[in-house]
Amino acid sequence: MPYFCWITAAYFSAVDTAGNVFITGHTESHDFPQIRPRQSYFGGRDAFLTKLDPTGSAVLDSTFVGGNLLDQGNSVAVDSAGSAYIVGSTEAASFITTQGVIQNRLSGTRDAFITKFNYPAVPSVSLHAVVNAANYVGGAVSPGEIVTVYGSPIGPDTLTTLQLDSTGKVSSTLAETRILFDGIAAPLVYVSASQASAVVPYEVAGKSRTEVQVEYRGVKSNPVLIAVASATPAVFSANGSGTGQGAILNQDGSVNSESNPAPQGSIIIIYAAGGGQTEPTGVTGLVTPGASKQVLPVRVEFGSGLVPIQGEVQYSGSAPGYVAGVLQLNVKTPGGLNGKWPLRVRVGSALSSPVDVVFANR
Repeated sequence: MPYFCWITAAYFSAVDTAGNVFITGHTESHDFPQIRPRQSYFGGRDAFLTKLDPTGSAVLDSTFVGGNLLDQGNSVAVDSAGSAYIVGSTEAASFITTQGVIQNRLSGTRDAFITKFNYPAVPSVSLHAVVNAANYVGGAVSPGEIVTVYGSPIGPDTLTTLQLDSTGKVSSTLAETRILFDGIAAPLVYVSASQASAVVPYEVAGKSRTEVQVEYRGVKSNPVLIAVASATPAVFSANGSGTGQGAILNQDGSVNSESNPAPQGSIIIIYAAGGGQTEPTGVTGLVTPGASKQVLPVRVEFGSGLVPIQGEVQYSGSAPGYVAGVLQLNVKTPGGLNGKWPLRVRVGSALSSPVDVVFANR
């Protein structure tokens, strides 16, 4: 909807450390945009302050500044804390002033003014580490891998979890946070002030390394270069620690545990991250409606000896109903496995760290 078309003129702009643009000038438009209004249009001509995002495509804040006669903003500056200062002139006896100012009323027909607007300080965003979300091991990432990212501050104080965008994909922006791999925004599982989780975009496939940055409230962190591998497999654990009992289901869909072991020779379902590319090719952020197969060969191994016992992998691919990147393995287990056994997943030549699976001792 177009604004009421009266004379509007912009005289000066300034940029904060996040790249946001502040513009001041004067307007005679009654419906000049007000995102967070501080005072109303008084008539004649008012000064204004408008804050735009770094691309200039979104109005972050905008307001009139004036009294009952002619006012205009001539210049604007921004300090290191993000506060904006506009300088201009006014003919309005009703121009707003605050306590303790040098002059609190008009002297003559026109006076200069300076007005300060406080904005939240622009944070200094720091990226510390990127690790596999299943076992918290870093060093390399793979296409579609679910990762945990550590930094400060990289998100809001309150945990914000996965959301779907207008296309039905997992959103790549949560609570003003984005995680970028070579500039590509990754689907976000959750974000918080010091920890976030994302899905590595499939677009990193074929690269030797990728540059990772966190962007929070328009401010980008230090870039971190990370190697890209074909696969970085890791099995999710039941307690979220990356070790101990694996996040494994028995054939009847119940959770595998010491009190609920899998029958010998039955099928178990394993959930993992870092399986690499799938066929059809993985789509970044897609919630998978059906099955797709891993491109690289997959093995599931039981035991810690030089010659582990192999299970029969009946399915290895995307987990239906989850974001692309969650690896599901349906494995028929060998007979004769009693009690607790270490389990590893091998994708191509990459081998996961072990987790435990428990079989009926009978």
